[in-house]
Amino acid sequence: MKPSDLDRIFETRDAELFCGAITKLYNEKAFAARTRLLNAFQERARDLLLAMDIGDTEAESIIRADLDFFEKCYSVFQDEGAWVWYSWQQVRVELLRKYFETDASERDPYFRSRLETLADREDLGNIRFLADDILDMECPENREAVIDALHDCVYQYLYDIHCGKMGDDPIFFLEEVLDNLAYLEELEREGPLCEEKLQVYLVLFKKYPDRERKRVAIEKALEQFDHWDEATKKKDDFHSQRAEALFKYAKFENRLDHEVVGEIMDELERAFATEEDLALRQFLQLKYDLWIAFGEDKALVKTLETFEKRQFEKDKEKDLYNILEWINAKRDLTEWMRKELPDALIQREKLMMAMALPDLTDYKTESPGRLGALGNAFYKQALEMPECLQQYRYFCRALGFLTKQIHLAEDKRYLVYTYGKVMRKAVQYLKNKGEDIIADRYLNSALSEFERSYQAIGKDLSMCLHYADFLLFVAEKGVDFDAPQLWKRAGDFYRIAKGEGDTFYSQPYIGLAKVALLQGDRPTAEEYLRTCDELFSNEYHAYDFKEFANDSVFDPVRDLIKQLIEARRKLVRPTTDMVPERYGSMLVPKK
Repeated sequence: MKPSDLDRIFETRDAELFCGAITKLYNEKAFAARTRLLNAFQERARDLLLAMDIGDTEAESIIRADLDFFEKCYSVFQDEGAWVWYSWQQVRVELLRKYFETDASERDPYFRSRLETLADREDLGNIRFLADDILDMECPENREAVIDALHDCVYQYLYDIHCGKMGDDPIFFLEEVLDNLAYLEELEREGPLCEEKLQVYLVLFKKYPDRERKRVAIEKALEQFDHWDEATKKKDDFHSQRAEALFKYAKFENRLDHEVVGEIMDELERAFATEEDLALRQFLQLKYDLWIAFGEDKALVKTLETFEKRQFEKDKEKDLYNILEWINAKRDLTEWMRKELPDALIQREKLMMAMALPDLTDYKTESPGRLGALGNAFYKQALEMPECLQQYRYFCRALGFLTKQIHLAEDKRYLVYTYGKVMRKAVQYLKNKGEDIIADRYLNSALSEFERSYQAIGKDLSMCLHYADFLLFVAEKGVDFDAPQLWKRAGDFYRIAKGEGDTFYSQPYIGLAKVALLQGDRPTAEEYLRTCDELFSNEYHAYDFKEFANDSVFDPVRDLIKQLIEARRKLVRPTTDMVPERYGSMLVPKK
């Protein structure tokens, strides 16, 4: 790039021209020239700062225009690598600081607009650079705005931790979050952020590779419980979380003896007494981990099982529905830990679930949420049974709860899916037993429920898809039904769903292809499949048509599907070319 080109960029403040120059030099692998251009950009900013320091009024007058230019170029620098990014932050923030020293009447609105931009980007690094100066200002509104922005960013990062999104260096990420939590505490608007720091320390305990740092992390986690106030204890699952931390520490130090387990059980008893949400899960986690460590004959395990029976009866007396809380917690945790747990324990827990569920057969409630949970519980239990009359009764009980849920719930669009899934199982059982007349009666009843729900909801993507799918099921399994008429109606609903989905969902196209094949219209079916290939493939992924891999209706077009996949894969780029995800400006290299 010629010096004149560089001058033109700076004179016109043409961000598009500057970004284009960076991209062009990158594509041409002119890395030295690109570095010179980036350096010139930073030199320009530093020259302005020096000029302002010696009272150059012209430099001061162009600061605001330059800030707008720098904002437009921000995204380029964010992708240029950590060293450029870090230098750029420092220069940019210094310019902002200088601008804040100008007249307050212009400064405050400008400051807030810039702060909103930083907060939207979750740009915690730049907010922290600004915060010390801004907090010293006399404007309380600006001070509150900075604190709010810091708070929102930090809690977004805490959510990222919860989701496992911590970048390539999770330890650095976690330690930076701790630093920012401490900074928030210093601002004196927040009380002790005990639960937040506890969350981070427990993840650090898991992530640290060496024992010494692990020990420090778990001890720091336990220290957080000393600073909890009484009001916070009641809403933050205090006793459940302390039981978890004590157990992790005892396990780490290999001290799972009667004394330690007794202390953990005391915490869990308090957790159950105060009805903490996490109490049951933490208790089951402790029980399963001790079973893994010692087996079923260990006295510690038997102590826990005695406690479990007592607590289960207490919960059952409070509200029969609590039976389902225990069943769901056991089902979820045994499924999650199935590779670690011995088969004997899993079978015992399944037996407990099977024996407890019948107590809920006649449970009365008007709560749509509870009705849905009860229906799902009976459905899941039925799936674990061999085909028998009791299994059929469980399917029917599930349908009873789910039908009532649909009638009472305001939003029915997702409920019909579960209802239809259970109805299919009940009908299939009847078909296997040769009860075609009863099966048709069930199908007619289900069609009435779907139609009633559709009239209540209207043209909704999810509702139309589930209704269309069930119409095809009725056409396949029903005896006294007009299959061609059902195919036509299903096609109508798939077309509505296609319009509602706006090319973002493949299911309507697959449904329309299936309807066309059932009607003997193979060319139309092939056209829908080609559309799927075009819409749902991209430069990194070839659409694989797995949604109907086992559906024999699509057998006539298997060769076409194979051709589409093979042709598309030749166009797909390897995933190694993809740019890795970035995790915000907090992640700048430490000096």
